[in-house]
Amino acid sequence: MKHSAVLLSLFVGVTSADVKLQYVTGDGEKSRTVTMQLADGKLRTDLDDSGYTIWDRNSQSFTHVMHERKRYLTVDKATLNQLIQMASGMMAMLGQSNPELAEAQREAEKHRELNMTDRKDKVAGMECQVFSLLENGKPEAEMCMVRAKALKLSDDELQTFRSLAAFGQSLAQSLLGQKMGKQPEWLQGIASDWFPVRYSRFEADSKVTDMELVQLNQQAVPAEMLAPPQDYQQMELPIRFGR
Repeated sequence: MKHSAVLLSLFVGVTSADVKLQYVTGDGEKSRTVTMQLADGKLRTDLDDSGYTIWDRNSQSFTHVMHERKRYLTVDKATLNQLIQMASGMMAMLGQSNPELAEAQREAEKHRELNMTDRKDKVAGMECQVFSLLENGKPEAEMCMVRAKALKLSDDELQTFRSLAAFGQSLAQSLLGQKMGKQPEWLQGIASDWFPVRYSRFEADSKVTDMELVQLNQQAVPAEMLAPPQDYQQMELPIRFGR
């Protein structure tokens, strides 16, 4: 599941037409539906019935809503960076330095490459291009992708997805150190030109699909869907930095 989470986070204003995407993640009995809704510079992601998460491009913050407790937690970039600094300190105590992790990350990416194959397939009624992700020359994963225009995403909606990718990259740099460098070329290519509709990884002698788009709708997303319910109580982190 870590692969699908990474890819989802890569793509992840006033829109011309709100968009709702539904993915199925996992395999067999462990599968579940992930719903993503885009509007007004916000991206709402529902993983199950327990709650949902909202990424706000304008405030650069996440809000996690918990239905069972009728509460929600909002965390901005500054707070996340402070949490990362605490995590970095703990890693240093365990003998794992940020520069060492960054170097290991860079070294791993040197041996990865993404190749466009001559194969096409259909996902959710759309023709998609098959790409092969290789590690040390061996197939690691396979992605079927479409151009963003096939999903009828506006430039502003794409900007919301890409702002999430940039946010994740900046947090990774904070955790691993400035020596981590920029995204590898194969990831930059995906983020700039293509959108994943299916992601499968190779495991032993089989191929396991971790993520697949099953439905795409253009429909209005009510404003209340992009905010916590009014009767829910806001939570504070256990440690309140500088307050």
